[in-house]
Amino acid sequence: LFVLGLGFRYLAHWSPNPSDPTAAAFSLLSGEEAPKSTSPAIVERNDEGATWEVAYVTQRSFSESEGDYTGKENELHFGMTEVFLPRWRTRGSLSFPTDEDPDPVGKIIRSGDRGLHPDDFYEHILRRVEAAKEKDVLIFVHGYNVDFHEAICRIAQMAEDMPFEGVIVAFDWNSQANTLGYYQDKINTGRTHPAFAEVLAELRDRLPEDARLHVLAHSMGNRYTLNALELLAVYEPYIGLPPSRFKEDSFFKPQFAGWERWHPRGTQPKPLANVIFAAPDVHPETFQKSVGSVMQIADHITLYCNEADFALEISRFVNGQGKDGFRIGDSRSGINGGYAMDVVRLQSVSSSDPFGHSYYGSHPGLLTDLRLLIHAKAPIQVRPTVTAGNWPDQDKWYLR
Repeated sequence: LFVLGLGFRYLAHWSPNPSDPTAAAFSLLSGEEAPKSTSPAIVERNDEGATWEVAYVTQRSFSESEGDYTGKENELHFGMTEVFLPRWRTRGSLSFPTDEDPDPVGKIIRSGDRGLHPDDFYEHILRRVEAAKEKDVLIFVHGYNVDFHEAICRIAQMAEDMPFEGVIVAFDWNSQANTLGYYQDKINTGRTHPAFAEVLAELRDRLPEDARLHVLAHSMGNRYTLNALELLAVYEPYIGLPPSRFKEDSFFKPQFAGWERWHPRGTQPKPLANVIFAAPDVHPETFQKSVGSVMQIADHITLYCNEADFALEISRFVNGQGKDGFRIGDSRSGINGGYAMDVVRLQSVSSSDPFGHSYYGSHPGLLTDLRLLIHAKAPIQVRPTVTAGNWPDQDKWYLR
């Protein structure tokens, strides 16, 4: 009955591939045509396509035999790599090599600099940010069952298709990268997240004050991200002691650089510009408990959810929620926006996203919405990519 019910719901929410509203959206909002990215992370753009440089931090060890990061260790490795995206592909499309189709839509063409010292890594990002027209850094956190190659290619594809004007960073946590690794991935999100908190703290501390950091997490990566952000937001390395004590006495030094910036007071700027939760595989109670801490350190939060997310439909049963509960990435969870947080709802699946779960990177309208959110800094009320619901849902926003 469960499978049959899923089948009927699937057919009810099926729609053709979503249209691409990019040109219309930019024309309505700014009178300009949809731009091509001028990011300093673009190594080359020619008639064949675009090559993007991706900075990465991974918790996996490098396998010489496979020529890839495949291990499951928890140590951090820093590096740079390049991804080629052919010009002929459709916006939002990305595929990976299989036995049937060994020629993917996006592929890593140069392994780049592996084993970079952290200081060299952060210095490289700083140089790229200083060269950018817009000092934006987008940090991507992948979901469950994702390997290193997929994570790297996805952020490059999104940056090209939004388009994004700044520097892109992939944080590759130690997912098992296989379907049966769900429970181990879930354990890892609650155990290894301090590493991501450390990377965010270092980025914020080393980049200029006017650099804007944006975090985008997908699926189970939202759980990982929430844990890391909550750690940064609630960590208080002092109790009634003046900050000077931490500089004078090593015993009282905080655990990460620039800790005071993660506790803004008064008119002090928050360390993060945007935190974007896409299709979160998170229990609503867990999300509600943690999101308040995130609001303390982020200027704005956006949640994308889909009532036709069939991956999360399965997840709620796997996690014991059954028919009485939904994951927060399912629109039916009842989550609503409010101060400092917008909720954008989707209502369909398509051939470009048959499970209704990967729309964050494949839906042209959502990619344009991200562009308007990050670069145009457009509030949800004026973005032509979303529309308000009809009564009694007039306070809800839906992706067109």
